[in-house]
Amino acid sequence: MEILEAILLGLTQGLTEFLPISSSGHLFLLERLGIGEPSIFFNLTLHVGTLFAAVWYYRKSLFRLLRRPFGREAMSLVSATAVTGAVAFVYKKFFPEVLNGGMLAAGFFCTAAIIFLSETFGNKKERAAVTPMEKAEAVTPMEKTEAVTPMEKAGAVTEARAPKSTDANMRLKGTTALEERRAKKSGRSNKAPDKNIGAARSGANGVSLVNALICGAAQGIAVLPGLSRSGATIGTLILLGEERGRAADFSFLMSIPVIMAGACAEAAESGAFELDASGIFPIIAGFIAAAVSGYIAVGLFVKLIRKKNMKGFALYAAFLGALCLLIF
Repeated sequence: MEILEAILLGLTQGLTEFLPISSSGHLFLLERLGIGEPSIFFNLTLHVGTLFAAVWYYRKSLFRLLRRPFGREAMSLVSATAVTGAVAFVYKKFFPEVLNGGMLAAGFFCTAAIIFLSETFGNKKERAAVTPMEKAEAVTPMEKTEAVTPMEKAGAVTEARAPKSTDANMRLKGTTALEERRAKKSGRSNKAPDKNIGAARSGANGVSLVNALICGAAQGIAVLPGLSRSGATIGTLILLGEERGRAADFSFLMSIPVIMAGACAEAAESGAFELDASGIFPIIAGFIAAAVSGYIAVGLFVKLIRKKNMKGFALYAAFLGALCLLIF
């Protein structure tokens, strides 16, 4: 394997692992197009690269979880991971044929459907930033200020000063109430965000145990090549009513033990870690490419999902599904 080919595969793994477009589907697609060689050790290296990216990005959230291993956040993640393992075991034990890429097109189409449904019927609170009530709270003080202006022109300056001061206070209260309402709806507090863990980096906080279990099942089903793990989990949480940023955080935190367990299981089954024909330098290049691109993908997507919808990713996944039907 050439170094440039390894970098391409590493970039593909890093970007598609966290974007809702299926990393396994893209790697299967590239392999069938003649790009890359089947190599268990190289694939493990790419997964470790994306694992490193997720761990580093969420390092402070992970430290917080480790300090409270039996807290609500940690238990939600552990429960979801256990369900994921159970579903994945059923796949591998009873339906191993679906893991060889034979249903690649179906996986991509399922990804597109989940994303589209979540954006159409899911929770839109984050995008509906200002409600009619909030607008009324913000506009009312201004309207009252304008009502005082004719009194000032008439010479009643003394009488007008008190209402003007009152209006200023009302404006301040209205603005404060507006900010508090927005913070309450988005699950944020007035505390300054931690720059190291991002504005949306609240972790699993707020995700109910039932929603976590359902999300874990969705992640287990997403072992099907072409079915995006992040697309399935984030889309499921949004459909269940979770706030968009929190859904992304929970999904990515939940990916850490799953990627780690998957890499260990694959290594145990292969029974070898020797360097094969891929060579050491392509492996190093692939690892770095996967780690760096994975870190960038997580950061960009966490910010993107709070402001934009994912329908563009749904269209892309549907396009890949149609492409698989045409060329395979």
